[in-house]
Amino acid sequence: MRGPGRPRPALLAGLLAGLVAATLGAGSGSTGSALAQPVPSDTPTATPTTPESATPEAATPEAATPVPPRLADELAAVLARFPDLTEAGRVAIAVQAADGTSVWSSPDAALGLLPASTMKSLTAGSVLSTLGPTGTLTTTATSAEPVGPDGTISGALVLRGVGDPTLTSDDYRRWVYPSRPSSAIEDLADAVVAAGVRRIAGDVVGDGTAFGPGTSAAGWRARYFADFDAHHLSALTIDTGRLVEVDDRPGRAVSVRIEQEPDPVLRTAVLFARALAERGVVIDGRVRRATAPTQAQNPVAAIDSPPMSEVLTFMLQESDNHLADSLVRAAALEAVGDGSWEAAGDGVRAGLHDVGVDTTGFVLSDGSGLSRTNRVSADLLATNDWAQFEQWGRTWSTMLPVAGEAGTLEGRLIGTPAQGRVYAKTGTLDDVRGLAGHVLGEGDARYHFALLVNDVDPDIRYRASVLGDELALVLTDALDRCRRTRVVRVPVEPSPDAAAPTATDAPTPETERLVVTATADDPGPPLGSDGWRRRCPR
Repeated sequence: MRGPGRPRPALLAGLLAGLVAATLGAGSGSTGSALAQPVPSDTPTATPTTPESATPEAATPEAATPVPPRLADELAAVLARFPDLTEAGRVAIAVQAADGTSVWSSPDAALGLLPASTMKSLTAGSVLSTLGPTGTLTTTATSAEPVGPDGTISGALVLRGVGDPTLTSDDYRRWVYPSRPSSAIEDLADAVVAAGVRRIAGDVVGDGTAFGPGTSAAGWRARYFADFDAHHLSALTIDTGRLVEVDDRPGRAVSVRIEQEPDPVLRTAVLFARALAERGVVIDGRVRRATAPTQAQNPVAAIDSPPMSEVLTFMLQESDNHLADSLVRAAALEAVGDGSWEAAGDGVRAGLHDVGVDTTGFVLSDGSGLSRTNRVSADLLATNDWAQFEQWGRTWSTMLPVAGEAGTLEGRLIGTPAQGRVYAKTGTLDDVRGLAGHVLGEGDARYHFALLVNDVDPDIRYRASVLGDELALVLTDALDRCRRTRVVRVPVEPSPDAAAPTATDAPTPETERLVVTATADDPGPPLGSDGWRRRCPR
């Protein structure tokens, strides 16, 4: 057994011959926790660059930073510190430079693995390619005949959806999720009244056929619905496919009941009809759902979703499954004319190919990453992040969770040089951990990376998150031109030709202190433990 800071005998000669000996100067000490404590530096770290919320902005190629020659070794050393993960499951890491070239990949980087919610970064990329950041999804109210002079629609009023996942009722917005992007069904009812409608002589019909039949994806476990992770989906869905009932009668505590809604199309039509009736519109017929695409083409009113930049930001930062699974089908409907689950993979491939991403080996069953049949490689995730940044610049960064500041990364890397500089999508299932995004330096200097860990034992799955944090810290150091070093003591072998010491000679030191950096053969202790020091240029 050897201690974490002690070099192997096989490495000793190399250390003595090739490493520069030095002693620690003032300011040495513990780095603290890599997850929640600052990492001391000889000089202040580079000021984190806050991304700008603006129109799409392509990256500038001249901003690329030369890759430090030791970075590949340091990345290999990061992985070598986690034998508990690599021996028990699959661990894949891919890192790319700002020009898209590979910096380092682990042996499993090209292997198709379960992505968990890192899949949402691919969904977002395809939606941006297909609909654009300012694009919207429109829910329409149409009829076979125009509105009569007396405000009567002689036949049915058809509510037709194309996958807007933000359509909500007042009860949902008020009592369930006020901060979620939304388009209000009541606003659409107001628009119908503003169009002069006073009476509907026929039925109110919900048409959600644009996505085809099937409201759940292949590979979803039954308990996903019980846990409210999965949703029944159609092209016409309100309140994220939930049945929301609120009892707010005066004098009583407000009671909110939320259940899964097995028929989201009918529920949407019911709430639409209710909103119309509350505004004085008389409905002679009944409320029903269409079983085939309707032919009513006379536009009466419409409502748009918020722009995709707003919706995707919430989806990525809060890891919203309903948004992802709806949008992946809406994008497929736009890209290939088919909103079915089966076509969703083709839609994502089409969107990613538009920005130059090779999707060979990619398997998609949903847009959220819940499905157990999805397969994505770390190489693909890193390439996608690079391509999206090239296409959209800092606009892409602003959509992602931010280390120590926003979204699902808000509680990680706080107080470290990586805080506010790591923009990445997390992924979590019982046996999966993932992280995919980029680390920013000055200008557009950056590294793109992806980490996927599969078959994680519950007792050590937290270690996969620690691995992601260490990966981010090493890349941050590289951008700042800093090195992570530690001091080790190695024995000093007396020269065979040396004269015997006399009584007046100073004692011969038994050890020598060497400053070393990590390698895969000698990875050293975790970055957050004692012994590491961040050395930066002055």
